[in-house]
Amino acid sequence: LAALKAVDEEARPAIVRIYRGKDGTPDRFALWSSNRFRDREGEIVSAKALHRAIARFDAGSVDAQPDVYHVPGSEWGRVELMDYVDGFLMAAGTVTRPDVAAKIEAWGAKEELGTSIGYRYWDSDLVDGVYSDLEINRITVLPRNRAANPWGPQDAVRLGRREMGFDPAKREAMIELFGADQT
Repeated sequence: LAALKAVDEEARPAIVRIYRGKDGTPDRFALWSSNRFRDREGEIVSAKALHRAIARFDAGSVDAQPDVYHVPGSEWGRVELMDYVDGFLMAAGTVTRPDVAAKIEAWGAKEELGTSIGYRYWDSDLVDGVYSDLEINRITVLPRNRAANPWGPQDAVRLGRREMGFDPAKREAMIELFGADQT
C-alpha cells in the first residue's frame, strides 16, 4: 500500500537547478527545458526535432542562453551542454551573472519555476501541431504555470514509456560537472 501511495504523490524535483561553487556563489545550472510531449497549446516538439536542435548546438552552429521570461538582456548564463534524456531536453552550463542566478534561486524557493524554449523554425517544420525541426536559441525561466510545456522528468511515469538516457560521453561530462549523485 505504501508503494502505491508513493506513486500517487506529487514528486516535483526542480526543473530549474542552480548550483553553487565552493565560495558559495552560483556558478552552474541545469534546466529541463523541453520534451516530446503535448504542451498546453496542443503542440509537440518531436524527439527528431530535439535531436536535430542538439546536433546544431553540438556543432557550434547555434548558441542558446538562459534568460528570464524571454526578455532580451536578461541572459544570465551560457549553455555548454544539451542532451536528450528520457524524452526531455536538458541543458546545463555556466552562470555568467551570479547576482541574477541567486535571485532566480530565491524566486524558486517561493514559487515553482519552469522553463520555456525560444526557437526559430520554417513553416514546413510544423505540421498538424508537431515540430519536425527547430533551432533553439534560448531557454527561459518563468513560473511553471506560465510555461507552455509544464512537464519535467518527474512527470515521465505519467507521460509515457522511459527511454535510454545519456550517451556515455555526455554522461561522463555530467558526472564531472555535477557529480555522480546528481547525474
